[in-house]
Amino acid sequence: MPHLFRYHRFALLVLVISLTLLTPWAVLAQTDPDARSQQLLDQLENGDPLQQEQASQELVTLASPALLPDLTRIFRVTDNPRPVAAVLGAVGTPAANAVLVGGLADEDLTPQRNAAQLILLEMGVEAVPSLMVGLQNQNSPTRRNAAIVLGFIKSPRAGNSLLRAAQSDEDARVRQEAVWALG
Repeated sequence: MPHLFRYHRFALLVLVISLTLLTPWAVLAQTDPDARSQQLLDQLENGDPLQQEQASQELVTLASPALLPDLTRIFRVTDNPRPVAAVLGAVGTPAANAVLVGGLADEDLTPQRNAAQLILLEMGVEAVPSLMVGLQNQNSPTRRNAAIVLGFIKSPRAGNSLLRAAQSDEDARVRQEAVWALG
């Protein structure tokens, strides 16, 4: 009988330890993904640069198009747009790419424009269709900066759009950058 009691006590101890170790994982697995996304978006918007970078890395793995309205807003107002631009690039939808192309609109090299250019370059040929649309934008700096990025990507798909811009854009600087991009 004492041997049986010792066995039950050991089984009970194993059960208690197992439940103690597994409970945090079970709770973590049940965390509301929307709540976690909101938490990460808040870090991306209000955190220090390290927190923004960490939030960006986690949001890149999610790459959820549902986050696009928040990402767009944060990209436009933040002082550190590079982590947000990385998430937009990972989302990769035409709408997300359009936000990045919209970041090319500044004449000066603002943080938004710099971040947009870097991420569009990293995206490479995936960004070409959105950049070709950017070549037709009403904003002259957007067209010029789209031509510059296309020049670095060197995709043959952009050839006709760049040729059109080189021949007929109303802004001489856009024409000049389109010629450079073709060369």
